[in-house]
Amino acid sequence: MSAAVAEPVADPGVDPRIAARRDAVVAHGRRRRWRRLALVLGVLALVAAGWYATRTPLLDVDSIEVRGADRTGADQVVLASGLRPGAPLAGLDQASATRAVEALPWVESVDVERRWGGEVVMTVVERTPVATVATETGAQALVDTTGRVLAVVPAEEPLPVEAPLLPIVGVVAPEPGATLGPDAAGALEVATIASPGLRARLANIAVWSGGQLSLTLLPQGGADLGPPTELPAKLASLVTVLSQVDPTGLLTVGLRVPDLPTVTRQ
Repeated sequence: MSAAVAEPVADPGVDPRIAARRDAVVAHGRRRRWRRLALVLGVLALVAAGWYATRTPLLDVDSIEVRGADRTGADQVVLASGLRPGAPLAGLDQASATRAVEALPWVESVDVERRWGGEVVMTVVERTPVATVATETGAQALVDTTGRVLAVVPAEEPLPVEAPLLPIVGVVAPEPGATLGPDAAGALEVATIASPGLRARLANIAVWSGGQLSLTLLPQGGADLGPPTELPAKLASLVTVLSQVDPTGLLTVGLRVPDLPTVTRQ
């Protein structure tokens, strides 16, 4: 014989409507707790799935492409960046890679682009040399307009650039990636702003004590620029003088006051 299940006996002292309301409140609270628990579990599941997805090989770095690094070389850019195929794409440290690549001598800037197909593209903008400066060993250093040393070429080798570069004398070049001292600022400005026609008439730019400047002219003579001030006006005055005077026997063109150039002959 099976035992009979006892039916709940209502409290005779409680109104049935109040008891029903109380039971409904308890049931509603139970349902709310279950919904909150389900929501928390769902969020945790999504977070876990997202974390796992960023570590799956589907979102790894599959390839690294380098553009514009003609002088630096793609291999050198990748090596400096620290990026490697197989690394998690989501954890790619673009800022660190940018700083490391821009520390390379030839690199002016780099844009590190992450593509969710698994590709990383690094677009490099390289610096342009404007002058040469001798090193302590007699080699020729290529420098850009900021004075940064881009490369060092042995004296017996041709320079790896097509455009003619103006030699700057009176200063010594440091190692690649370093920058010339402040005394070279005026000479670098001359090398940067000189017109192609004037550059063809210059043999070198000399830096003297305190940054004073002079130019060696072709086929002979020189130009005294004095302090490195008003350089655009001084060069413009020099161009005018050279277009008007006979270079035969020319000794010096004085340009310390650009509006009042002086010409000295041998």
